[in-house]
Amino acid sequence: MVHQGGGEQEIAKETLVASVSAGEKLEEENASEETEEIIEQSLSPTQLIELIESEDSSESERPKPAPQPSVAWPQPTAEQIAPSPTAIKPPLPPTPVPPPPAESEPPPAGGPAPPPPAKQSEAEQPKGKININTAGYEELQEITGVGPVLAQRIIDYRNQNGPFQIIEEIKNVSGIGDVTFEKMKDEITVGDVIAPSPTPPPLPPPQTPEAEKININTASYDELLEITGVGPVIAQKIIDYRNENGLFQQIEDIKNVKGIGDVTFEKMKDEITV
Repeated sequence: MVHQGGGEQEIAKETLVASVSAGEKLEEENASEETEEIIEQSLSPTQLIELIESEDSSESERPKPAPQPSVAWPQPTAEQIAPSPTAIKPPLPPTPVPPPPAESEPPPAGGPAPPPPAKQSEAEQPKGKININTAGYEELQEITGVGPVLAQRIIDYRNQNGPFQIIEEIKNVSGIGDVTFEKMKDEITVGDVIAPSPTPPPLPPPQTPEAEKININTASYDELLEITGVGPVIAQKIIDYRNENGLFQQIEDIKNVKGIGDVTFEKMKDEITV
């Protein structure tokens, strides 16, 4: 009961305060209107017009707020609108596949045969070794150290003894010693047989029949040139020695001729006689 009585007191209190506030507000509005009516009644019409114009002018003299500047937002350019060229790549064209090479077809039966490959000219072909078993007289003279006399001796040797078996056998030919062989060994061959390595010992020179030996007491200038180690100068010295000192008594006496020593004598001793 007490609680309910307290609530009613609170409501009555709030209603009273509200009514007092409303009365005060109404009194203020009435006072303001009465003040304006008193002022209008106390002023003459001329003064009232002046008062209204002064209020209008004061309102016109009040500063007006400055207009806010409009913000010009930047417009996007065409480049910004257009997509980047790198953003979208055009599709690559397909890689062309080359056709397989056409297989060469054999020429039809009865058709023309393909031309043979061109042969190298003689100038382009490398120069080979000279076969001392088949070379002719002029070809043999292309060998280093071989002149007309030795070329004929090589041919005569082949005719009498058959083909050479090894290139070292050419030293059996009269007039071809170790020195001459060293100069020509890289230029000659016996055909399919090539000089073996290491070089086998040279074959002993065949014994020349007594009838085929050159008589150093009676041989002419041309005949003396056929002796191994004898050239034009030595041949003339042999003839001069015979004219001044008489005939040779033995083959060893030929070493008395200036220019013929022990080495040269060993090469010619089986080819000469007295």
